[in-house]
Amino acid sequence: MIGSTSGTFGSAFAFDSDGLDPDAAKYVDGVAVHWYADGNGSGNESPATLDTTHQNHPNTFLMYTEACTGCCGMQPAGPSYGDWSRGDRYAHDIIEDLNHWVVGWTDWNLCLDIQGGPNWVNNYVDAAIIVNATVDEFYKNP
Repeated sequence: MIGSTSGTFGSAFAFDSDGLDPDAAKYVDGVAVHWYADGNGSGNESPATLDTTHQNHPNTFLMYTEACTGCCGMQPAGPSYGDWSRGDRYAHDIIEDLNHWVVGWTDWNLCLDIQGGPNWVNNYVDAAIIVNATVDEFYKNP
């Protein structure tokens, strides 16, 4: 089972197995670390925090989840075709995370439509594959 650090945007990354109910803690093998706060300057999921978490819980794996670009006010919303800066951010983040005890990394969406959805709250983002259903085409992003 994976425990989650999910909370409000920018909330501090916190995991302490001693703080979990002892019966629940024995079923938690890893922590799902949300990717959102990495780029907002808060340092909530900084390399130092990941290192400390690993030192305090060496038998608990760390897994980054829900990564995407074109969101959260850090970049223009939605798809940006062929934008290498977004691909560069992914590469940098993945390498940095893996160098600080993260064992895996998942994307939020592997493919989206040309608007960056569908999304019920109009939170349009980018993806590795953009599908243009009108003309039966797909576009690969870096």
